[in-house]
Order: sequence, then structure tokens, then C-alpha cells
Amino acid sequence: MLNKNDKVAIIAPAAQFCNADRILLQQSIDLLESWSLQVEVFVEESHHFYLAGTDQQRQQHLNAVLTDPNIKAIFCTRGGYGSARLLAGLPDSTTVNSKMLIGCSDISALHLAMATSYPQVQCIHGPNVATKQLLSGSESAIHNQKSLYDCLFVTQQASYNLQFITPGKTTGKLIGGCLSLISTAIGTPCFPNLSGSILLIEDVGEAPYKIDRMLQHLINTGLTAGLKGIVFAEMHNCTDPYNDLKAIIHDLFCSYDLPIGFGLTTGHGLINNSIPLNSTAILDSEKGTFSIQ
Repeated sequence: MLNKNDKVAIIAPAAQFCNADRILLQQSIDLLESWSLQVEVFVEESHHFYLAGTDQQRQQHLNAVLTDPNIKAIFCTRGGYGSARLLAGLPDSTTVNSKMLIGCSDISALHLAMATSYPQVQCIHGPNVATKQLLSGSESAIHNQKSLYDCLFVTQQASYNLQFITPGKTTGKLIGGCLSLISTAIGTPCFPNLSGSILLIEDVGEAPYKIDRMLQHLINTGLTAGLKGIVFAEMHNCTDPYNDLKAIIHDLFCSYDLPIGFGLTTGHGLINNSIPLNSTAILDSEKGTFSIQ
């Protein structure tokens, strides 16, 4: 957990800022400072293609904050694309001290890498800090701010109501994030061992057949064999007029003896609750809940 006056960093490992959105960076600084945090910013003024700087610039920023013992949390500005281009250049695990890494979407590439080789880094699947999802002033943004604040400063224990696609009760370490990033990480050194875990899956704007393809690829690799359960987020805009995504998920996993929940409010929807990864999670279909201990 964080304490008042802790030093934290804001980095941009993925997509660039459009000019009109750069005001969100200052707003994110203001928000964190209102929580009595000391904020250091590692964000380039220029961009490189669709990225928030060259690979070298973004790598230097990421490695600097990971290895700085005074920085207690790292907040990522936004998703998009680019984090995977930094994985090969991550610092040696022995040089990285305990801290938090907060973000979602493309930041899942970093979360998976941390789960694989950097257990001292606690990953929070929650809002990217320089986004309207957190800063618009809407009712949902205010909710997201409170969820993030509570996860950082108050408690990481929480319980959420879910629909269940398959029944059961299980406990396991929570791993996962954006399905597109999970799928592309398979076969790389940055893909964690899923055995004994509950897998968190979320995504946005992917047609049901594409979700099917990525899940089938995960099944075909054999990596799902040791899973204890799966919790799907809302899968925002992953629809078409003709196919029910929950029915497709049931069709893929109905022969597996593991509970599968659906509808966790984290990720790309209006509500993005902050969920601590690598924590102990419980899926319970009888209660209809997903809980973090």
C-alpha cells in the first residue's frame, strides 16, 4: 500500500498523446498530488509514429522508474500500443525494488512480464492515469478515482457480483489482463505460468469470432490445463448482432471442470475498478461473486 508523501512516477510506455489530450497529463498530475503523492513525470514532448517517443526513450523511462528505490508506484498514461516493444530491454530482476505498476489495456504486456519475472512489483489492473475514463468528471470517472484510491491507500480486499457461465468455487492467484495482449505474449519469455491461477480476461471492440480465435489458441497451447478458474470482464463492445459471446465461451470451456464468471467491471468500459493482480482471488458461483482476499 502507498503512504502519503510517497514518490510516484508517470510514464508513457505505449501510445502517443494527441495534442488535444495533453491537458489530461497535467490533470493526472493534479489528481495524484491531491492524494499527497510526490509526482515525477517521464513523458516525452514529441512522439514517434503512433508511440509516445522512440523505443529508446520509453525504455529509458521505464527502466529508470523500475530501478529507482524511491519510486513506490508507476502510473501509465494510456494504452494503445507499444509496451511489448520494451519487454526485451527490461532490467535485471535483482535491480528492481518493491513497487506498484498501475494501468490496463496495452499495459497488460508489462503486467504479464512482471508476473513472470518480477514478483516484487505489484500490478494493479485499473485506469490508465491520463485518460477521460479517470478524469472526465463524470459519475463513472469519480467512481474510478475512488476505486483506485482505495486500492492504493485503503484496502485491496473487495467483492464483485458476476454472472456465471459454468459453476463452481475455486481459489487461486489472479493473473491476466487484455486478451489481445495475453494472446500475443504466448510463447515469449514474458508469459507467466498459469497453473493454479484464476485468469482475468478483458478486451474491447473485438468481434466474438476473434475472441473465440484467441481463446482457442490459448486452449491449443495447453496452457489452460492447470487453470483454477476464469473471470471475464464486461468485454466492452465485443459483440455482433448474431452471436452471444457468453454462449461461445460456454461452448469452448463447458468440458472443463472450472468456474467461469462474466461481467467484472474492470477494463475498457465506463467503470474500471482497480483490481490487484497476483493477489489471492475467489470465484464462487453459488454466491455469484468474485472476491479479492
